Amino acid sequence: MDCVSFSKAFQSNMNALGLPAPYSLFSSLTTALGSLGAMLNAFKSVPPTATVAEVLGATFVKEKLDVVGVLATSYYVGAVIGSIIVASDSERACKDSYRNTPLVKYRAFFSWMASRGVLIPMDMQVFILNNPEVIAGGPKQKSYAMRARQYGAK
Repeated sequence: MDCVSFSKAFQSNMNALGLPAPYSLFSSLTTALGSLGAMLNAFKSVPPTATVAEVLGATFVKEKLDVVGVLATSYYVGAVIGSIIVASDSERACKDSYRNTPLVKYRAFFSWMASRGVLIPMDMQVFILNNPEVIAGGPKQKSYAMRARQYGAK
């Protein structure tokens, strides 16, 4: 198995989902977690159907994510969480070839995030469990961005 960096695996998964991911926001696990934390804090005050532009308002993150402004927030944040799972799993796979089931990966990831002070809201956890293509390839992965745009346009 070829080892890949966190950034490369993250970008690759976001590209497969058809979504942009500015390098400056997701270049390492640390910056990705910081960016995710900012998005989740903003996400708390709006309904899941809000667009990324509505959630981010005039924050520094918005300037870097203008291109995804019309997407439903839950889709973009879900894709970011899924891509963090994929990227961190890819890094660990080089050190430990043991593979877990997707559900075990989700639970371990959510616990790991909570231990670092990043709490994933329950509705976001349910969203990710209902959209497994954010961490696993498959036919739905190619249409993910299209569905996010449609959902955000409502």
